[in-house]
Amino acid sequence: MDIQYNRKRFISVMELSSSGIKTISAAPFHIKNRTDLSRFSDNRKHIFRLHNLIDNENNLDIDGFKENLLPEIIKHYRLINNSRNPQAFQIVLTGYYRELKNKEEVLAILNQSIKEKSLSRSYSISILKEADESRLPFLAWKNTASLDERIFSNEDQKKDTYLHIDIGGATTEISVTNDINDFSNTISLENEITKLVEQILDTEKLTEKILNNIILDLCSKVLDVFVDKFKRFHTIDFAVASGSAVSLQHQLLNPEVSELIPIDTLEDSIQIARIKNNHSFDSIQQKEIYYRTLLGSYVLKTLLKYAKVDSYFLNIANLRIGCIYDMMLKLRENKSPYL
Repeated sequence: MDIQYNRKRFISVMELSSSGIKTISAAPFHIKNRTDLSRFSDNRKHIFRLHNLIDNENNLDIDGFKENLLPEIIKHYRLINNSRNPQAFQIVLTGYYRELKNKEEVLAILNQSIKEKSLSRSYSISILKEADESRLPFLAWKNTASLDERIFSNEDQKKDTYLHIDIGGATTEISVTNDINDFSNTISLENEITKLVEQILDTEKLTEKILNNIILDLCSKVLDVFVDKFKRFHTIDFAVASGSAVSLQHQLLNPEVSELIPIDTLEDSIQIARIKNNHSFDSIQQKEIYYRTLLGSYVLKTLLKYAKVDSYFLNIANLRIGCIYDMMLKLRENKSPYL
């Protein structure tokens, strides 16, 4: 593959997740200001509940996929491809897709459909491995967080132990590492937050008892897997929380918190949000975001307390931004952006 890196040409990403289609683009020279996430464009979302197409044996309904989701995927791909003509375009599948029994059939359908609609051959379609689904959001944080340079310039901290928790709508990826380039020590567990939020929204009379039971069951399930995998911890020097289920904490739970958030602040903010909100919402979308963030925050609190972590960094960048930086770094070295 002949690589011609151009800092003015766009790099684009489409993420197919449990909650739908998400896209983003950027030209390398646009994102020199590392903390300004508004410089990323094509930040679009098409909401779709993938779990409604998955049967009890973990097979995706192919006919339903072709009818209800594939046309939207093609539309979003062509919209970006025709307007940006990106030098690299990556389509990544996360969460539920990785666990599907018929995932190879889904990949084949996507590859054929994109190939038929694209004049460009500079794209890839892949299901992310557990380690990459954790590594890429961390890479996004590393390249956009305002404290990044101070943290990683300290020689002593290069020997630190990092805990990265990525809480999405379908799965939670948890990594413990002493090397920020090595995320092999990663586990992925189903949290099904998207499905639980749908259950909450469909509950006609949501009482505190019902909500508390949902939260308790979710956190117990996540913690059981976490404890089984990580029975012993060395001291965690710092933690980063990522993912769609926690990225809006700064808006919903406590907008005054600093970038490094004490776990006591997280606990207080959860309680304040539950009392202050009083289940009054201006729209269904606002209600959905509230419960998604609330459930994600409870999961995060549970995992941090088990790991005996006193504070954490909140990552408001996303996996797609990590994909862009990952491809950009490879292109700069004249390597294939898709390896």
